[in-house]
Amino acid sequence: EKDSWRKRLRNAKWLQVTLKGKVARVGCAACAAFDAGGPWANFDLKPTALRLHCLKRHEDSKGHKLAEQSFQHGTNSRVNLLAPPLSEFRDAWTKMQQGGSCRDGGVSSDKKTNIRWSISEAILDMNRFSESLANCTVEAIHDLCQPMLHPPRSCLDPELPAYDDSVEKRIRERTTILVTDAASAEQLASNVLRGKRPSALTGECEKELPHVKIVGRDIAHASTRLLKRPFQKHAELEAIMDEFISGKDSFCQKVQHSPLYTKWWNEILEKDGKGTEEGGTGASMAAAKHRFGSYAHPLSRVTENMRCVLTLLHKIALLRDSSGRWASQILTHFSGYKAILLSLCADAAATSMDFTRFCDDEQSDISLLNTKAQQFLLSTHALFLQEEAFTLPTFAKDLLDSCTRAPFSILIAGQAREVRVRDCDKRRAMNVMKEFWKEFEWVCGAEATLKAEFPSWHLIGAFDVFHLGGSMSDSDKRTVEKSLARLACAFGVNLADLTQQYVAILPMAQAMKKKTGQDNRTAWANVLLRIRDSRLKGKYPQDALYRADTDRRVCAAMGCTLDQAQEKEMLQEARAIYTRLSQSGKSRSSEGRRKRLDFGRKGPMRPSSHKNWMRKQKEAVEEAAAQLITPPRKISSHDLPESSRKEVEQQSRLEKKRKAEAYSDGLLLNSEVTEAVVAEAQKQRKADASNDRARKSNFHSRHAAVEASITKKTVAWALKGLPSPALNTDAAKDLRQASLLIIPDINTIPRKHQLMAALFGKVILSAAILDGGNGVKLSYSAGSQLGVFVYVTDGFRNQEPGLTMILREACAHGWKAVTMNDLQARSKGPKNSCLLLRAKGEALNLGKSRIQCLDGNELVAWAAQKFVDVKSSAWISTGTACGGL
Repeated sequence: EKDSWRKRLRNAKWLQVTLKGKVARVGCAACAAFDAGGPWANFDLKPTALRLHCLKRHEDSKGHKLAEQSFQHGTNSRVNLLAPPLSEFRDAWTKMQQGGSCRDGGVSSDKKTNIRWSISEAILDMNRFSESLANCTVEAIHDLCQPMLHPPRSCLDPELPAYDDSVEKRIRERTTILVTDAASAEQLASNVLRGKRPSALTGECEKELPHVKIVGRDIAHASTRLLKRPFQKHAELEAIMDEFISGKDSFCQKVQHSPLYTKWWNEILEKDGKGTEEGGTGASMAAAKHRFGSYAHPLSRVTENMRCVLTLLHKIALLRDSSGRWASQILTHFSGYKAILLSLCADAAATSMDFTRFCDDEQSDISLLNTKAQQFLLSTHALFLQEEAFTLPTFAKDLLDSCTRAPFSILIAGQAREVRVRDCDKRRAMNVMKEFWKEFEWVCGAEATLKAEFPSWHLIGAFDVFHLGGSMSDSDKRTVEKSLARLACAFGVNLADLTQQYVAILPMAQAMKKKTGQDNRTAWANVLLRIRDSRLKGKYPQDALYRADTDRRVCAAMGCTLDQAQEKEMLQEARAIYTRLSQSGKSRSSEGRRKRLDFGRKGPMRPSSHKNWMRKQKEAVEEAAAQLITPPRKISSHDLPESSRKEVEQQSRLEKKRKAEAYSDGLLLNSEVTEAVVAEAQKQRKADASNDRARKSNFHSRHAAVEASITKKTVAWALKGLPSPALNTDAAKDLRQASLLIIPDINTIPRKHQLMAALFGKVILSAAILDGGNGVKLSYSAGSQLGVFVYVTDGFRNQEPGLTMILREACAHGWKAVTMNDLQARSKGPKNSCLLLRAKGEALNLGKSRIQCLDGNELVAWAAQKFVDVKSSAWISTGTACGGL
């Protein structure tokens, strides 16, 4: 009946049905997003109690029209009906500020937990930028140095001890390496802390951590690109990954995000004797975007349980309508070639995952980084170029054995067939992996990718000298000399002293490791500690070596104080986050549990377990890689396909950029400095200076906007700042001649009035202000005087004739109308300088460019936000409280 009602309404999108508890309720989506309150907004109406005249009466109401207009313009449209009302978020936020109590000994419900988590995430989203990160890091250091800070509320306020200046001084002096995320905000905050970039608030370079030499990015995150980028560049591999692992209609994504499919999947695994108790193969099918679950987990579970996958696909394909169409397509195109190629991809992912685990382990030895990267390359070389993937205990060998015992059976669309892995399928799949590996070894080899993607890799790799291996060859000695030179340059020690101390103490560290079985880090630390605290201190000086063998430190914290205007925005964002949690389709009741007391204890090893099988596969691959004598020959870049050549060029540009950053930090040797590196460094300094000026301007603009939203002005202030002549004059007959636009309702400003005011520097004023009441004053700078290039499509002209006339007037005062080719050529200019105006719903493919593609509503919103003068705009109040802008 809901569909028949919708046909008789003007706009049927607002009528929605949802579940409250386990009961269906009807409500208005526009009123709920607008937070209007009442039974329609709260979805409290019973479907059986409604009639068509009730719907039409609500549709014609003034409150609904205002909410619908706001909903159509995008205001709060991201908040879905799955989130609780805003009042519940406001109550939870108030209680979080007051502090909770454990007096009752109970726990909160899942709903309240999700609300609090969403509020916390919304606060982080509002403060997750460089200035906040830098400020909270400094504040975290201050909090650490202040004993007895912020005692519990039930205690009497103690007398705070003196601030420990010695601890703060020690942190600032001994912090030489700052490890952070790869996001641009974290990188900028790190450079602000070390004094390389100025603060947006003061405009000065303040060295909070003056001795930081390296800002290390997340190396584990970089290692995931060893497969992610090559898979995306190879057409066949990208197609099979999209079909089974990461695509929208892939098997893994469908099973992971459907509780019904997940239940069927676990039942099939248990029936086949491969449930979670037999190795955890059915635990998760997530093809997550983060480091570990990207490819290895879903690939291993699909290839190990290929028969179970086909059984589930047959069951889903029998569903009616279009629910099982994707499963039918996978079964129709399934072949032995796809099966064996998928298993080879699983072997590549497992090998890459071992290297990722090493990079992600906080206890891993940094001196083994280059060794592990080389071992990863040799392992893939043994699997694919030497074709050991079909003989070693790998995923490919396991699938071949399973298919040899019994072929895969397919029954779809009234046709039955048996799928076998033939020799031609094996040869074709192995040729694909060989081609992939050769491109991969050239384009995205482990060391080359990390060098290009992450700064200071050349310096991090220099710590390889602390690896206590066997005897060194002549080439190893030359590498050690170069690495010691880099460390001496970075940490400001004498190269001759560092070399002499390294040669003298190295045998002692090797003997310590051999005698006690300690790892590299522990052996070096114990040797240096024994020399420093004994009579050998005079015989074996080690001050330069001690400074080179440094520890890493991380400082991070977050604080939050919100004003009234920001609080509502934060709560709305929390509702949106709550909606995303509710729409995932997976229960999170098992996440966040505390670890058992015996967590980490090694239990009895089951020969049939999944972990034991993976352990044997890793040992077999490493043994085959150790037998390789010479590494493979690198192919020329001219032999690569076009997509891979583009990746080569991208890696070369990134490597050039990283060398320029190292040169600016003074971390390159004289032999490594070239004219190209110096020119790139100068180019980066100019770009950083320009970005710093823009960042400072944006920071002050945001600060002024917040002040304008919470500061109320008087009626006299509003009338005093009007353009002259504005009052005591007749109304202008032509809108272009008017300097002041009087609007009866500020929530329903006509689009042409707002665009005209933004482009020609006019003032919008609430009509109630002229009578001494409350309202708002919006002042704009003349946006038409800026150099903006604009191209208007025929669809926009036909759909927005009024806005088109205003644009013609803007082009007569400073904007420039250009052709499409000229717009693409000029898109290399400043950001937001090129506009392409299209009709609503018109699809245009611009690729990667700086051209902004806007429809009529988006153009008005863009101009109003960009050209508003926040210093001359404010809420006007006669004494009563008003909302924020």
